[in-house]
Amino acid sequence: MIQCRYLTASENSQVDMKDSLYALLNDLNAVYDETEGIRVNPLSGDSELEAIINQNFEFILKIHWKGEGDSPILVTFDVELATPVEPYWLNEALAIPAEVYFPSLVLVYYSYGRARSIRLFPLLLDLENAIRELIITVMFTHFGPCWWEEIIVKNNLNRVGDTTAEQSKSMETASKLHNNFAMHPLYYLELKDLREIMEKVDELVEVEVRKSIPNPTNLSRTKRRKWEQDLTAQLPFANILENYDNVSMTDKISEIRELRNRLMHGRYLTESNEQLISIICQQIHRFLILPGHVGDFRDRNLITQ
Repeated sequence: MIQCRYLTASENSQVDMKDSLYALLNDLNAVYDETEGIRVNPLSGDSELEAIINQNFEFILKIHWKGEGDSPILVTFDVELATPVEPYWLNEALAIPAEVYFPSLVLVYYSYGRARSIRLFPLLLDLENAIRELIITVMFTHFGPCWWEEIIVKNNLNRVGDTTAEQSKSMETASKLHNNFAMHPLYYLELKDLREIMEKVDELVEVEVRKSIPNPTNLSRTKRRKWEQDLTAQLPFANILENYDNVSMTDKISEIRELRNRLMHGRYLTESNEQLISIICQQIHRFLILPGHVGDFRDRNLITQ
C-alpha cells in the first residue's frame, strides 16, 4: 500500500469545517458511509472521515482533525493507493480541488516518492564520487603529486562560496559531534565546483598549448578541424569529456547537479527525472569503463536496473 500525507489548517468553526469537508467530497464524487459520517476516534480523540475517491485512479482518503478546541485546527489528509502515481497527479486529484474549501494543502510525505529517492541516492553518490576520482586521476597524470597546491589552490579553484575546501575539511575534522574520517579536499567541493575545475584547468592548459601551436589563419575547413582536434587532444579534460556521445559531459554534470540538490533536500523526483538520471549514468558509466582512462569501473553500479 502506498501512503501519502497532506496537512493544512482550518480557521473555520467545527460546523463550517464539516460542511467544507462534505462539499469537497461531493465535488470529488467520493463514496463514503453517509449514515456513519464523521466519527470520533476513541484512542486519539480526533474526528475522522473516510472516503473512496476515483479521479483517473482510485485512492482511499482519510481526513482527521481535533474535534474540539480553538482555531486554527490542524487537518490531516491521509491517502492510500494500491498503484503508484506521480506526486503532481495527486495534487490534481486532491490538493487543487481542496483549495476551494481549505488553505493550500502541503505535501509532507509520499512513500512512492521516498522509495524513488532511496533508489536514486546510490546512483548519484557513485556518480559524484566517480567524477571526483576522474579529476584526481587526470590531475595526477598531467601535473604530478603536487597538483592540488600547484594548480587548484594556486588558481583559487578550491573555494566554496566564502570558504575553501581545506577550511570545510578542518571544520569537519574539529567537530566533536561525530567520528571523522578526513578525505582529500576535493571531496569537500560541490558538483558545480568539480565542473568548474575541469573547465578552468583546460583553460589554463590551453593558454600554454596555443603558444606551441598558435591559431593559424586562412585554413581550409578540413585543416581547421584538424587543428582544433590537435588542440583538444592536449587538454586534460576536454580530450576525454568533450562531445562524448555527441554531448558535453560538463553540461550533463550541470543537469545532474540540479536533480541531486532536489534529492538531497528531500524533494521528490518525477519519473522523467529518474529517466534522465539513468541516461546520464549510462553515458558516464560507458565512458568510465573505457580502458586507459581512470581505471576499472566495471563493478560500479551506475546503471539503474
